[in-house]
Amino acid sequence: GAPADQIEEAGLTPKHIAATVLSLIGEHKESLHLIDI
Repeated sequence: GAPADQIEEAGLTPKHIAATVLSLIGEHKESLHLIDI
């Protein structure tokens, strides 16, 4: 497809990157919380 379609399929749209970063941060915070216990 077009380059833009390939980027979207690869999950490299800004929205997807932001969602990925937020989910990683969320998991990281949960991990730190478990360590604190």
